[in-house]
Amino acid sequence: MSDKCAGGVRLTNDPCKRCGATTSDTCPVSLQKASDAFDGMLEALREVDEFLEGQAEAEYFPDRASPVPNRAMQLLVEIREAIAKAEGAK
Repeated sequence: MSDKCAGGVRLTNDPCKRCGATTSDTCPVSLQKASDAFDGMLEALREVDEFLEGQAEAEYFPDRASPVPNRAMQLLVEIREAIAKAEGAK
């Protein structure tokens, strides 16, 4: 936890003169900036998902029981898990 609110005001036992918070966890400026950053990262993950969708594929080999995903497909699975987790946190 930072000892400053997003406005750069030092947070101590005395309330911040800018936002009234005593910790950055309750500073509305910090919370809004974190929310905006979260939304931006989620949108970036969605764009990466769309990009990888066109590159994801799996190869089938006669000696394997299941297909072998390429790196794009492996990353796409991880990206989709991250998106689902992030959307559940909102």
